[in-house]
Amino acid sequence: MYPIAINYLAVIAAAILAFGFGSLWYGVVLAKPWMAAQGFTREELEADTRSMGTTFGLTFLVYLFLALVMAMLVDLTKPVDVNQGLWLGLMAWFGFMVPVNLTSVLYARKGLSLFVIDAVYQLIIALMVAAVVTAWR
Repeated sequence: MYPIAINYLAVIAAAILAFGFGSLWYGVVLAKPWMAAQGFTREELEADTRSMGTTFGLTFLVYLFLALVMAMLVDLTKPVDVNQGLWLGLMAWFGFMVPVNLTSVLYARKGLSLFVIDAVYQLIIALMVAAVVTAWR
């Protein structure tokens, strides 16, 4: 089997960056449109008694996994510069994230606005993570 070289510090940094950007994207920049697209009100979300710590912790683990897999793809494809890493991130987004996200939104009958909010976010984090793990390998 081909040995895969991973810079785990880059993976952690990329996951932190993706998590932080998600906090800004969904918590500040597009909070109201996202809530409307989901059919939530601020009062409903504030009254939710589930632990946000668990949600945030699991979300961070998901981003660690995303960054780890992107680092593996970077090592396997050997992009020579960040631009090629960004191309890899774009292809991963378009080939994996878009189809899954669109299918989920279609079956949940949530509408195109939710798809756009989530897909643009996913594009940005795919590019950010790809750039970090490519530049810092």
